[in-house]
Amino acid sequence: MKKILKITLLVIVYLLVFSAGVQAYTANFSGTPTTVKSGETFTVKVTVDEATTLANSHITYDKSLFEFVGATQTNLSASVYAPKGEGEVAWMYTDMNANSKGVKTFELKFKAKNVTKDQTGVFKMSDATFITVGEKTYEGTNVKGDKNIAVTVKVNSSSNSLSSRDEASRNNTTISVSTTNKTSGSTTNKTSTTTYNSSLSSTNKTSASSSNTSKDKTTTEKSNLPKTGDRTYIALIAGVVFIVLAVIYKRKEKNLF
Repeated sequence: MKKILKITLLVIVYLLVFSAGVQAYTANFSGTPTTVKSGETFTVKVTVDEATTLANSHITYDKSLFEFVGATQTNLSASVYAPKGEGEVAWMYTDMNANSKGVKTFELKFKAKNVTKDQTGVFKMSDATFITVGEKTYEGTNVKGDKNIAVTVKVNSSSNSLSSRDEASRNNTTISVSTTNKTSGSTTNKTSTTTYNSSLSSTNKTSASSSNTSKDKTTTEKSNLPKTGDRTYIALIAGVVFIVLAVIYKRKEKNLF
């Protein structure tokens, strides 16, 4: 009889221990993306396996890769807590409604910073306490599950492509600005294809205008000079000839008398 009683007590103890192990509370980062793009806003999720009405914990992160944005979930508040200058957020969920059904997910918004190469940072949960709908409290070692998650920030290829095009455009512009053409001793600067064509056309027009002006000046100067066949000079020459002939005639006439 005593043996049967001892066996029964051992079975009861075993069942109690087993049931306590089965009822262990689990919290992890299930639902959190493991890969994000530079500049992307994403949600870090703390997921539990039992409806919870009260909860709080700290989450540390690499602040060189991530920036805390805020919390938009009802009944959840969060703020940056960094006494050591590290990336850390303290959050708390409070639902005091007596008829509350609780929640199993707590959401925090983060933004990935811009990177030039793929980099990975770790989110880590600590100092966690959870109180369920049934008013059971879990904290410390009673909270099971993976409390770390690695998130990789990928280089945003579209941004890099745009940056490359902008850089190429700037380089082309610089090259265009620094390139010069020398024609007949004059220098013409090119700022771009369009500007260059425009300036070239303008230069040609200016050169043509200058050339025409020079021709006009030359023509004007030439027209101001006396011409060989001008009637004034013909009359002048004729007058001189007439005077010479008259003088000669008078000398001959004097000699005759």
